[in-house]
Amino acid sequence: MSSSSPERTTTDDEEHGEHQEADRLVALLDSIKVSYYRARDEEDFQLARRSGRYNIYLLTDEGKKEAGAEVREALYYGDGLLFIKTRPESDDNLSDIFGVKFTGKSTSRDLMVDIQEGLLGAPRTLETAGKTAVTTITSGTAKVLGTVADKHGRLPAIIHNEYGRGKALLMTFNLAHSPDSSKAADLLGKALHLLKPQEHYLRPLCSVPVTIQTGNSTEPFGIEVEETIPASATVDTITPPVNPVEGIITWRQYLGGSERFNLGYYLNLPDTKGEYTTRTVVRYANYGAYRFYGRSEKTFTLEHDSAGLLQSVINDLLVLPVKEKKDRKRVDKALSELYKVLQGAVDRDQAEDNLERILDAAEEVAELTEEPKELRVKLDELMKIWQRKWYLLQDGHPKEIEGDDKDEEEDDRREADGSRDKSCDVVKLD
Repeated sequence: MSSSSPERTTTDDEEHGEHQEADRLVALLDSIKVSYYRARDEEDFQLARRSGRYNIYLLTDEGKKEAGAEVREALYYGDGLLFIKTRPESDDNLSDIFGVKFTGKSTSRDLMVDIQEGLLGAPRTLETAGKTAVTTITSGTAKVLGTVADKHGRLPAIIHNEYGRGKALLMTFNLAHSPDSSKAADLLGKALHLLKPQEHYLRPLCSVPVTIQTGNSTEPFGIEVEETIPASATVDTITPPVNPVEGIITWRQYLGGSERFNLGYYLNLPDTKGEYTTRTVVRYANYGAYRFYGRSEKTFTLEHDSAGLLQSVINDLLVLPVKEKKDRKRVDKALSELYKVLQGAVDRDQAEDNLERILDAAEEVAELTEEPKELRVKLDELMKIWQRKWYLLQDGHPKEIEGDDKDEEEDDRREADGSRDKSCDVVKLD
């Protein structure tokens, strides 16, 4: 939700209208009680995107400048994107994601969206404000989930497309300005649920959200939960807040009758191949002492480190069968870029150079006559790792996003087994 456009200069009135739209979207997000982060500007948007904490991007026309190749490849890797786009300008990176071509604007204004039964729930209608962007479907995988009736026929208004392992949803009308805010909020909630990643993909340097669920079905009593963290991993955003001591997080909590309570944290894995096991021990209070109740373990396995992944991608490209001359040139260009990746980058400028090289290689692979999907996913994982490396290279220590650990409901938004990666820009979902 960025506030400036690379394509034109905005007037003060236009900028005021853009901020109003963003404010309205924030009100809708608040009304459906979803956890999100609103980027203040393009630099903040980049910081959030590369933090490794978010898995869904919510963009408007004013959030396009930094939403090109990195967002495209993040989606192919498995993230989700909701784009509320009412301007007909085309974008080479994003048009491909949605499987559409933008051709203009509707003749009429304030059209009624007819939402079909299916991925977004029951059939219903939603009143819009202003004109609707006109699109032509260009991909066989794109599905129209909603339409509007314009002067010359029905137009797609909500388009869903699967892109690699990710999902994208395009709304060609101004959802934030719908006269029926309750219906708009309901549609937004269903849209975000539809885009929610279905699987967590472990990778080096990822932050895994972990939740420990506690409950009491008897009389009130106190418990102590002790969580041992793997030696080479780190943790942050501990909920409720406590300070770890020598790699151990200890919570003491009073549970009322039939009360449930969640404890949580982010487990930050290193860039080293191996197994990382967390160990949980639960004790109950008994006459001033805590007695053993039970224990459990959870192991996270990294199959490779970033250097090994880079070499694996290079090896795959070297043996990739290509028949056409233009494909051989693309493979050679991709290899040329990857050979220049500096594994020992020591600052953000070097990490930025690496990201550009990886993205250039991914673009060459994407343009091959027969796209090697597994290879492209590997490249996108490499991009994700270097985004996180870039993020951590701030004066030699991690720079967390302001407000990222202030969510009072964070404990309700992690999976019990850490099974979902919260990687995205604007919205956190579980």
